Amino acid sequence: MIMGTSFLYREVAQLGTDELDQLSQLLVDVVGEGASIGFLPPLPYAEARAYWTKVLEKNVKMWVAERDGVIVGTIQLHLATKPNSLHRAEIAKLMVHPSVGRQGIGRALLLMAEARARVESRSLLILDTREGGGKSSGQYPLLLCFLTYRLAVCIVEIRPNSITVYRRRLCKPSTKTPAFSCSWLQQRS
Repeated sequence: MIMGTSFLYREVAQLGTDELDQLSQLLVDVVGEGASIGFLPPLPYAEARAYWTKVLEKNVKMWVAERDGVIVGTIQLHLATKPNSLHRAEIAKLMVHPSVGRQGIGRALLLMAEARARVESRSLLILDTREGGGKSSGQYPLLLCFLTYRLAVCIVEIRPNSITVYRRRLCKPSTKTPAFSCSWLQQRS
């Protein structure tokens, strides 16, 4: 558990009824605002709840951000399980409630997922999103620029309604490889 500025961040291994209710409403709300996370608006609450009841598996790690006991953000880290992809992980369902956006919640959640990917010995982290849709569009490039600032690399190209895949090589600092050799890379499809 990590405390942030009035926010509590924690990893979730099992979802209780209250958490299922809150995550379902969060999903309905962010999809209603145009978030590109695999659902179309208007998202029925029952469909959102069905999603959350099946999401946690052995290869899925999840964190939530809470304020005053209410879940206001979440992120998932999906660890690849195929023998030829054990170096990979994917960021999924990074969402922050519109009422608390632009307060660093998404950034904090992404940093937690990235740290866990390192612990799991994953050297490639993937995040895909659609730019140009919803109020949250364009936030990933800003977020990723912030993350890569310490690595002195930022590759961002914004085109409305395009699919963007961000990849990040997770490097371990050593005497041979400086920490600045790692970066987020962007691929369009």
